Amino acid sequence: MDSRTVFDLFASTPLFFAPQNTFDDQAKKLLEKLPRLNASDLTALGHKDNNCSVCFVPFLAIISEEETALAMESPAHPIEELGVTRLSEKWQCGHVFCRKDLVKWIREHNDSCPMCRKSILDPDVKETPGGVRVYGGTPELANLYRNMGINNVTIIPNDARGPEERPAASTSSMFS
Repeated sequence: MDSRTVFDLFASTPLFFAPQNTFDDQAKKLLEKLPRLNASDLTALGHKDNNCSVCFVPFLAIISEEETALAMESPAHPIEELGVTRLSEKWQCGHVFCRKDLVKWIREHNDSCPMCRKSILDPDVKETPGGVRVYGGTPELANLYRNMGINNVTIIPNDARGPEERPAASTSSMFS
C-alpha cells in the first residue's frame, strides 16, 4: 500500500452498513406473523381431524397441549412453538402445521413449505447487500475495500487535499 492510499485511509470516514432483508430478517418477521389457529379455525379450514404432516400428531391434541401449557406458569416448550399455524400469506400455499415443526424448519434456514416446497418468503422483499460509504475517499481507496471483500463501495468525494497538494507553511510572522 503506497503512502497516498494510507493518507486517504486516515483522511476518509468509512460508514459500514449491514445487509438488509437477509434470510434471518425475513424469517424473524415471518415467525412473528404466523397465526395461531384454534379448533374452530381448523374446522373452518377442513383440518379438524387432520394430523401435522411433519410429526403426525393430531392438530386437536396439539391445541390441547397448547392450552394446558399456557395455563402453566412455566411451560415445557417456548410459547412461540406451541399450537397450530398456517402458511397464510397471499404468496404462500396455505398448508397447516404444528408451530413447533414449522418454527424449527424455518430456523434451520429453509425458505419453502415443508410439504410442497413453495416459497414461504415474501417475493417482493429483496435482500440488499451490506457495504461501505467512504466520505472523502478516492477510487484507489474503493479498490482497497473491494480487495478486502467489500463489493458494495460508494465513494463520496470532498475537497480534502493530500499533503503534496497543500500549500507550503508560511514562514512569515504576523507580528513582524
